[in-house]
Formats: sequence, structure tokens, C-alpha cells
Amino acid sequence: FALLGNAAKNVAGPSVVLSFLIAGISCVFSALCYAEFAARLPVSGSAYIFAYASLGELVAFIIGWNLTLEYGLSAAAISRAWSGYIVSVSDGGIPSWFNNLLIGDMSTSPLSVVLIAVITVLLTFGTKESSRLNAYMTTINITLMLFIIGLGASYIDLDNYTPFIPFGVSGTFQGASSVFFSFIGFDAVACVAEEVRKPARDLPLGIIGTLFICTSLYVSIALVLTGMVPYNLLDSDGPLAAAFAYHGNSWAKVIVAVFTIAILTATSLCSLFGQPRIYYAMAKDGLFFSLFKDVHPRFGIPVAGTLTTGAIVAVMAFAFDINILADMISLGTLQAFAIVCGGILILRYRSPTNPSSATWLVGAFAFGSFVFVLFYRLDLPWWTLVLASPLVLVPAVFMFRQVDYDVPTTFKCPFVPLIPMLGIFANMFMMLQLPVLAYYSLAVWTVIGLAIYFLYGMRFSKLAPHNHVVPSV
Repeated sequence: FALLGNAAKNVAGPSVVLSFLIAGISCVFSALCYAEFAARLPVSGSAYIFAYASLGELVAFIIGWNLTLEYGLSAAAISRAWSGYIVSVSDGGIPSWFNNLLIGDMSTSPLSVVLIAVITVLLTFGTKESSRLNAYMTTINITLMLFIIGLGASYIDLDNYTPFIPFGVSGTFQGASSVFFSFIGFDAVACVAEEVRKPARDLPLGIIGTLFICTSLYVSIALVLTGMVPYNLLDSDGPLAAAFAYHGNSWAKVIVAVFTIAILTATSLCSLFGQPRIYYAMAKDGLFFSLFKDVHPRFGIPVAGTLTTGAIVAVMAFAFDINILADMISLGTLQAFAIVCGGILILRYRSPTNPSSATWLVGAFAFGSFVFVLFYRLDLPWWTLVLASPLVLVPAVFMFRQVDYDVPTTFKCPFVPLIPMLGIFANMFMMLQLPVLAYYSLAVWTVIGLAIYFLYGMRFSKLAPHNHVVPSV
């Protein structure tokens, strides 16, 4: 709802349908790896815990710190979209400065802070109550999507699909990176592993089921929207409501606008729900400030993490535009997904006699994938891709020759090592479609995190509680 209009209008055209499909398929590889990890380690912490188990403390800290981009900053970005939508559909009833208050040259959004504050208060009442509200919102979400698909299909004009790929194949792939932000959240299921009754069964089902449903709905809505309105006439901010207005259906516009606001609220709640549990897992290992591991005796939630997350996200939502945040969020999330895929290979192939060999092999494959995709992204001659291909193929061949030392007894990712390797490659591919500015932003964020690790985390880590020995990674 926040990115579809811009991706279709300015990046991919009607082929945004394929962009959603590509992004969804690439997420499937990561989801299967997430599901195995979640069944192996049913504890709160998501990719942070998975990296801790397979790659060690330092890499885990970096992933946990960068997951703040996925959960915290995505809530900030979505709340900006929420406030913009409310001001837009109010038709002047709400002054525009509620969403666009200029302070110098900076556009701020006071209204988005209100949403974050309300959701933070709701989250302090506990997991059960928050989950019940989220279930109601999700029901509304799916109902609205089916309404848009059903009614919107009657307005489809097949001529609007021509040209289907106006920006070329590269535009379709770039669109996949742009809409990837829409898939963020399926992995949040793994953040609440300790709050699930039967995690070995329910977590894989929840992760994979959520992703399948989302992909199906996203592709269907993209197909309907680009069929209703020529892609160059789509509204970048509120495309779905505007599409019905384009056909003169004012009552449908109102319904879509109102329910879209409810959906964006639920999405923000989901993002804010996961972040405190990352802090909680890191604090339990001594890598983050100890107050974040305190759990409220009555409501059973990490209070400090919930309130701190709400405060930080409110500031980010107030000060930064969604377009500034989205690419940075996607880059941090894709990095975490790639490491989770690599972690499965390391756990499966880690030899008792030579445990580091699997890590080096996975690293070699990841490096080769990065170089190959970079050459493709730079549009270098075809022969450079041929020269770079052994960097991918040789580690892949050796991977298929590895002995599986650790097969899980619960859910296991199928077709290992193929699925995890495809996950690494797909995530690398989408990472390199993002603008350079996102890499600069991620680098600054990582440096801040490393400062916390070396000044606090390494000192109070459980692996070195008294003698301050640097943990081996």
C-alpha cells in the first residue's frame, strides 16, 4: 500500500506484478531457512539467535543491531505513509501540516508520532492482547484486499498492460528490490518463539504460510491495479483509493481509504512488536544493556525494550520521509536474510574435526555471488560474467559434496544445499539493486553498533563474564 504506486509508475510499469513475484520467490528461500532455525531454536531473537548459533557472537550482534532497521525503522516508514494517507483522504479536514510540518528544510510529521505512541501503549498490555488486536486488523486487511481484487477486476482494461515492461527487464528487477519492503514482517513470527505453545510445529507453519498468503495477495492486487489505470497515471501515495476515484466510484474510494489506514496501523504494530524481543535476546547474552532483559511480571513483555523502541521510532517517524528509510531498511533486512541462509549451511555441514571449513565454504560462495551480481549490475560485457561464474560454481560444487552432520529432527529446510544457496544469491542480487546511499547509511549504522559492542557488549558478554576475554567467532 505504501510502495506499490511509486514502483509501478516510476520503476517497473505493469511488470510490477513480476516484481512482486520475484521478491516473493526470493523470500521463500529465506523463509524455509528461517523455519528450520525457528524449529531448532525456539527462543526469542529471530535472525540474531540464528546467527549466534552458527556464526558466533560478533556477527550475531551486527545482525541483531541491523535488525533494528527492519523492525524499528519500518514502523517509522509505515507510520509516515499512514499519516499521509489520513491527511489525503480527509479532503482538507486535517491540515496538511499534520503530515508535512516544515522545520527549516526538513519535512516532519507530527501525526505519525501519534500512531507510534498509541501502538506502544497497546503493546505494553502484553502479547495476548496485542495479538488479538493484530488478528482483528489482519482480518480487515485480508477482507480489504479481496474486496479490491473482486471489485477492481471489473474495471480492468487489457490495453493498460501494454507495454508490460516499459522500463526493461532491469526495471522489473529494480522493482523487486523496491517492493521487497512489502514482505518485511513474515520473519517476525520467529521473534515470539518463546510465546508459542508448540514452536517446532507452529513456527514453520506460520512463517511459510504467511509468506505464501502475502505473495498471492500482492501479485493479485498489483495485477488488478495496473489493469485499472495506465501505469503512468497511477497515484504514487495512495494508488488504490485513487484507482477507484479514476473510475468515478467514490464509495469504493472511501472504503479503500479507511481500511487502508487500518491495515497500515496493523503493519506498524507488527513491526514494533518484534523489535523489543531482539533487544531482549541480545541483553540476555550480555551484548546489550541489561535493563532490556527485564520482563514485566504481569503482562509478560520486555518493558524497557517496548518503551525505548516506541520512543526511537517516534523520533524517526517525525523526522524522516518514507523514501529515505525504505532502501536502508531493505538493505539491512536482505543482509540478515542472507546470513540466515548461510547459517543453515554452516549448521548442517560443520565438521566435528574441522568446524571452520563450512564457514569458509559458505563465505566463498557468498563472495562469488556478490562479485557475479555486481558485474551484472554494472552492465559489464558478457565475458566478465563468464570469468566470474567459477567464483559461484566452484564453491557450489563443493557444497553439494559436503556431508550433512546435523539433520534436524523437527522441521528441516528441503533440498539443502540448493535452497539456502539460492537464498544467498537472491538476497545478494536484490541488495545490489539498491542505491549507493543505502550502503552509506547502513555503514554508519553498523559503526554505531560496533561501538556499542566493543565498549559494552564484549565487556559484559556471557562468553567473557569476568576476565574480558574476546569471544572467538
